[in-house]
Amino acid sequence: MVTGCNSKTIAVTDLTFEQKIEDFDFLYSVLESSYPFFEYEEEIYGITWLKNKEKYINMIKDTKNNFEFYATLDSIFSDLPSAHTAILEPPNNNYKSLNCFFDNDVKKNKTLCAKGTIWNDYIRLYEQKNRIISNVCFEYIEGQYVLNYYSSKNINWEIPYGTVLKKINKKSVVDFYKDNHSIVNYRYDAFRDIIYKSYAIFNFEQGIEVELEVEDASGYISVIKAFYSPIVEEKAVWMPDEFSYIFPGSDLNRKFFYSYIEDIQTVYINFQRLDKVAYNSFKLNIDKVNNKENIIIDLRNNSGGNPKLFINLILSLINNEKDEVVREWYVKDSEINKNILSLLKNVHIEDDTVKIKNADYFLVRESIKKNQVVKGFKTNRVFILVNNRSASATDLIVNYIKSRGLATVIGTNTWGEGTSGSYAAIPLPNSGLVFTFMPGLSFNDDGSCNSCVGTYPDIWSEQSIEDSIKKWDMLSNGQDIHKFEAILEHDTILKCVINEIKNTNK
Repeated sequence: MVTGCNSKTIAVTDLTFEQKIEDFDFLYSVLESSYPFFEYEEEIYGITWLKNKEKYINMIKDTKNNFEFYATLDSIFSDLPSAHTAILEPPNNNYKSLNCFFDNDVKKNKTLCAKGTIWNDYIRLYEQKNRIISNVCFEYIEGQYVLNYYSSKNINWEIPYGTVLKKINKKSVVDFYKDNHSIVNYRYDAFRDIIYKSYAIFNFEQGIEVELEVEDASGYISVIKAFYSPIVEEKAVWMPDEFSYIFPGSDLNRKFFYSYIEDIQTVYINFQRLDKVAYNSFKLNIDKVNNKENIIIDLRNNSGGNPKLFINLILSLINNEKDEVVREWYVKDSEINKNILSLLKNVHIEDDTVKIKNADYFLVRESIKKNQVVKGFKTNRVFILVNNRSASATDLIVNYIKSRGLATVIGTNTWGEGTSGSYAAIPLPNSGLVFTFMPGLSFNDDGSCNSCVGTYPDIWSEQSIEDSIKKWDMLSNGQDIHKFEAILEHDTILKCVINEIKNTNK
């Protein structure tokens, strides 16, 4: 029994094995017919998702309750690197934030929204009753997995932050996850040409026992016994805010932030989200950031938002005179995708299909008209900062700017999927859980799959282990790492762009 938002007690019945398999078979058939990236993901990531069907069914067969079923679906989806393909977190009220294909079929379905609330309440109660607080997180930094400060403060072991995870059960971290699932998505490191997981998460209470080979700053190597479990990882996602150290996100939890770096006459603008709040906040402060020699637009950790709104805003800042942004993508010929194509407005769809990887695709071409929403903005040079969490509408803007040389893009490759239209949301027949997938396939200028590798920067720069430890030292000493003066000390990419500006000023 769980308590819903309306304070009524609602019964939650565990799904039967047959119902779980029917749900999986449904989503499998949708992706098999309409998802465009399987061949590209196999080439880059070595993932053969469609061939793993029996393996996934056996994973579902082992689930003991609804929570484990949900967590297992999450780990199955994590084998797909696509930024928009996932099992959604059930909401505590409705799906009103959805803005995609078939969104009205979800958010206007009262029964489905009620199921979402039931699932949300059930998962939170399950996590609370079965809480694991001994989680530790190694972050992927500079090609290595580094124990973060938050984990070192929340466990009873004497290993300092900055310690590097070298092996799991005598295997490399990537090789371990080839045989063992995690809810953390695969990503692609364009600089090193390797795949990776953003985090490696373990605990000391529950799961499969593993041996972690770790190396401290002095080079001393030790072996620690811990537990691995995607079920426990899922619990960590649903823990209250005081446990958010497990999945550390952005250090700058504001939708819009700006500052001025006087010695190089540069204004720094940080957008954490491309929404109306950030848009309106910027417009209110336009006079304070105008007429500066340089502008840094920070789009790191920005997972997107309203593409048309921010294309107009950011291209106005760059003083781009072109009046439209054109994007092209391909949609696989399937019944579901034909329904998606029928929903598109103000686009051109080619009548004849083209062959890509032995499948038929429709070519879609969209022009996004640009309006000069910020008039009279003046600056000489523009720098765009990105990282592996810059995705969706953010990637669209970055991809367009980079391909036309309108600004200097600095950081890592993005998470992609800005140049391929929107995603679709579809409910599962028995559980009522909602999954999303990206139907659009698009390519970068070099022919690479945008969904699989994202958009490459002009100048590669990434957060260093040294600066991460510097930030964690600040935290350990009680300093506010969110102050801009502190950010200038521990933010490797920001320091890189500042040095770039200083060097070009000489």
